[in-house]
Parts: sequence; C-alpha cells; structure tokens
Amino acid sequence: MKILALAVVLLATTTTSECGAELKKACTVLFRGLEIENGQVTDVLTPICDVPPQIHKIQAWIEYKNIGEWSPLGPRSVLVLTIPDETGFPIKVTAPCLEGAYRSGYHVTGRGPALPDNPRGKPFEYQDYGWITRVYSVGDCTE
Repeated sequence: MKILALAVVLLATTTTSECGAELKKACTVLFRGLEIENGQVTDVLTPICDVPPQIHKIQAWIEYKNIGEWSPLGPRSVLVLTIPDETGFPIKVTAPCLEGAYRSGYHVTGRGPALPDNPRGKPFEYQDYGWITRVYSVGDCTE
C-alpha cells in the first residue's frame, strides 16, 4: 500500500521495561492519499497502535474547500469502533468529485491501555487532517 503521509503521534503513554528503560507506546493514523475512483474522491486512512488501547473510536471524512472554507463533502464520517493493533485496518472515505481542493480528516477518542498505576487507562482525544491537499479539475473528475 502506498502511504503518502504519516499523521501525528496520537496517543503516548510511558511504561518501564524489566531493564528499567522507559518505553513509549503510541497510535498513529496513516493516509493513503487522495485519489479519484469512478467519479469519487477517495482516501484510505489506517489507524495503527503498537499497544492497543482499551477503547478507540475514529471518525474519518473528506473535506472540500468552498469559498475559502473547508467543509465535509459526502458522508460526514465513517465511525469505526474497532481497536487497532500494530497492523491496523483500512477505513475508506469517499466524496463526490467536483472541481476544487480536497483533504482528508479524522477525529479520535478513546482510553489508553491499562497500566499498573492507571488500570482504567488515560483518556485521549485528537483530530487532524492529511497534510497533502489535492486540487482536481472538471477533467480530472470525469476521466
């Protein structure tokens, strides 16, 4: 799979290994990158966690820039409650193809893994957008 962008580190907790070194645990979201498929703008986002959290809810969508403002186009979001592991899973989002600029976005909430000092896990919430914006023409949308 072609990965064009790596989003931010989304959740970080610290634990101590048997040898006393601190280990960072994190989740990330990978973006495939925007493409046109059958007259639709599409992207595939893949949430990945090296240590699965207890709860993980992700909403993903595509936004269109209209008169200088970004707004969702097509289905507002895809809500997925699956817990990502180190291989992750794909979430495909789509929007109608119109002339203009597009980007992908997501919002995540959840609760981190249980730790000895915090068995309930640390709550987290974050939102971000793909750093690659694509601009499509009418011709791009009809090819």
